[in-house]
Amino acid sequence: MKIGVFPDGTPWEEILPKTLDEALNIERIAEQKTRIADLEKTLLEEKAKLGALLGEEGGKE
Repeated sequence: MKIGVFPDGTPWEEILPKTLDEALNIERIAEQKTRIADLEKTLLEEKAKLGALLGEEGGKE
C-alpha cells in the first residue's frame, strides 16, 4: 500500500480537502442554527414585552 493514497488508489489530496470543507460547512451550519434559535428566542421575548406594553396602554384608555 502506498502512503498518501487510499486503498482505491485515489490520492488523499483529492479527498481530504473536500472532507475538511464539508466538516467546516457542517460546523458553520450548526453555528448558524444556534444563532437563529437565539434570535427566535429574543424575538419571542421582545414580542411578549411589546404585548405587555400594549396591553397596559390599552387598559389605560
